Amino acid sequence: MKRRARGFTLVEMMVALVIFLLFVGGVYSIYYTAHAAIERTDAEEDLVQTGRVVLAELSAELTAAVPDPKGLASTMTGTDTDGDPSAPQTDTLSFLTSGHNTAGTDPVGDLTQVSYTRNDGSDGSTPGLYVTETRHPGLEPDGTTPTPRLLTPLVTSFNCLYLTDAGWQTDWSSQTTLPQAVRIELVLQSTGANPRTETLVTTANLAQATDTPTDATGGTSGT
Repeated sequence: MKRRARGFTLVEMMVALVIFLLFVGGVYSIYYTAHAAIERTDAEEDLVQTGRVVLAELSAELTAAVPDPKGLASTMTGTDTDGDPSAPQTDTLSFLTSGHNTAGTDPVGDLTQVSYTRNDGSDGSTPGLYVTETRHPGLEPDGTTPTPRLLTPLVTSFNCLYLTDAGWQTDWSSQTTLPQAVRIELVLQSTGANPRTETLVTTANLAQATDTPTDATGGTSGT
């Protein structure tokens, strides 16, 4: 006499289901962790790349900074941030350069007055690093006010130092001369639930400085 095949009991099915759910949960946990790590790496790379591009453009423009030949514009001014030096810096750096290309089609060597500053958003605008561009300074129509252009909202601090024979200065008030070099420090912060902060620094030697630089070195470093 043949015995009837016995099926799974409810307890066996529940045990199998629990084991299956544990397996699926483990696989999902590994996938989620790997995916989050990839996203963090991509965000960090984007953050560093953004900072390097901004510093490369600034360095090239500073290297091509020139004294104003006609006295129609300020050669260079640098305003330091008031208050705690350890707090986010909102320095302002303005200079005349032949190395700025507003739209990628400007004639090579065209003089442009550029002004860089970090806006903290207190005026209602998007926080970030802004640039104001005045082509052919001193020749623009009366009443023309250039509009600041947002370069990147990732910059949370913008700090500048100026090299002279006496050492590094926190501001530059001489509007007719150029320092030997300008050191720029950017602090950038990524977006998202767990933002990451990167600090990038570059030192640009000015080709038409008042004096030949003695202890300034070019290059970009990150911490």
